Amino acid sequence: TTALQAALDAARTYDVAIWIPGATYKTTATLTWHATVASWGRPIRIRGDGSRKTIIKLYGATNTPVLSVKGNGVSGGSNDITHGYVKDIGLAQNSGTGNIGLRIQGVSYTTFLGIEASNFTSGNGIEIYQTGGTGDSDLVGLCTFQDIFVHNNMNGLAVNAVASFMAFVQCRLINVYAQSNTANNFLLSNFDGIELIKCLAIGSNIS
Repeated sequence: TTALQAALDAARTYDVAIWIPGATYKTTATLTWHATVASWGRPIRIRGDGSRKTIIKLYGATNTPVLSVKGNGVSGGSNDITHGYVKDIGLAQNSGTGNIGLRIQGVSYTTFLGIEASNFTSGNGIEIYQTGGTGDSDLVGLCTFQDIFVHNNMNGLAVNAVASFMAFVQCRLINVYAQSNTANNFLLSNFDGIELIKCLAIGSNIS
């Protein structure tokens, strides 16, 4: 956990891309890419060697995302992580309850490509998170989710948002494959202008 977080912090501070080589990495706490005042407007650029080769696995945590990507702001985010990518990684849970694969908040114009999130049996594989913030400052907008596989979670791809705020706006979901998520494959709320292209849900609900 410490080594991966140090690498993420250095990449954010110095505005460089990070490559996580193929291996299975054990973590016991959230890995964060949270924008700061100093890093405002810088893109996130994380890539692995493929979702079945670069795997970050969470052990023994509770209500914890494996990876949290969040814009800078007092109450959450301000859509100031832009024009970047997270691609070719797998996120999984070995043990724990209520955990989440990937939590995204306050992000725009970012591509999430080739991500697999699995075995979060009492949580969400990918979560669009909105705490209310100031106005709609925490929303995830104008992002692309492509070649995503979420399976064997409670919810596959889910919006977790305060009821009166938009959370998920003008995003494209392309080849998002959701299977055997026990509650919902797609749990969408607080959204506008979401485009689904060649997406597939097998084995549970779409809400």
